[in-house]
Amino acid sequence: MKEKTRGFSSIKEKPYPSWACVPCGRKHGGKAKSVSCFHFGKCDVCEKNTFVTEPRDFGHFKQWFKT
Repeated sequence: MKEKTRGFSSIKEKPYPSWACVPCGRKHGGKAKSVSCFHFGKCDVCEKNTFVTEPRDFGHFKQWFKT
């Protein structure tokens, strides 16, 4: 499945996300911490309305910082 980038040519050009859902967090970061605070909102990666938390709860998205 191709990622939605809404006007960006690649995922790395998008600004670092403030909120991420579990599937995007696992894909771009890692396993969520055992204690994470979720709320219903919009995932900044896939842009779906679902339960989201901060990327730090997935160990941060290191690929956003690679050149």
